[in-house]
This record gives sequence, structure tokens and C-alpha cells, in this order.
Amino acid sequence: MPIQQRKKSNDEIFAAQRTGSIGMPNPDQLVRNLALSAVEILEGYRPLDQIAAWITCSVAAELSVRRTLTVQRKAIAQDSRYIAHTVGSTVITSPEDGVIEAVVVVHSKVKSKAVAVRLESLDNRWRSTELSVL
Repeated sequence: MPIQQRKKSNDEIFAAQRTGSIGMPNPDQLVRNLALSAVEILEGYRPLDQIAAWITCSVAAELSVRRTLTVQRKAIAQDSRYIAHTVGSTVITSPEDGVIEAVVVVHSKVKSKAVAVRLESLDNRWRSTELSVL
């Protein structure tokens, strides 16, 4: 009796496909850059488009909402100061093949923030599927 294969839907065929981490570039610098960029985006210093290639649509949507709220708050308070940020300590782990989870501390003169990043190898490149600034 022949084995019947299930026909894949267009969403399954054209959606981003998970790949392993073999042959992928070292994610260390990407994690640091994404963390710093995310903080600067939320503060209104950097446009979201600059990291769009390295984040998923859901991450972009969440950052966009939080950025809008921060920019509105700063406008009401008439706060137009630029506060420089620097990357501090970073912890990077790989819970499974093709997945990187990291926490990066981003410092400013005013306060420090922790940024949690999850990268997955999708279509042979790292993309952030989760990103939270605490």
C-alpha cells in the first residue's frame, strides 16, 4: 500500500523555515547590537526600520507600540534630552540547536536596563523571535 503524503499549505511552504546553527555566524555581536538598538528605538532615538531585517513581525509590532507610548510620554513632559547608552555584560546560552537566548545589560548615566533576546535561525539567518526590555 503506498504511503500518502500530506499536502503542505502555502503558509507552511512560504513561511520562514527553522534551520540549525551549523554554518550560522556567531550571534554574539548581533545580540549586543539588537539590545542596544532596541533601547534606542524605545527611547525614540533610532527608527525601528534599522533592525527590521533581524526581528520578526511580532517583535516589531511590540517595539512599535512601546516606542509610541514612550515618545508620547516624553512629548507631554517636554523631555528632549538625548541619553547615551552603552552595552554592559552579556550572557548567551543555546537551549537547543538553532536557538540562542541572551540577556544583555544596557547602561546609561540615569539607569541600567536588562534586555532579553531570543534568536532563532530562520531561513539560514538569525532573527529575533522574542525581545523584551526590562
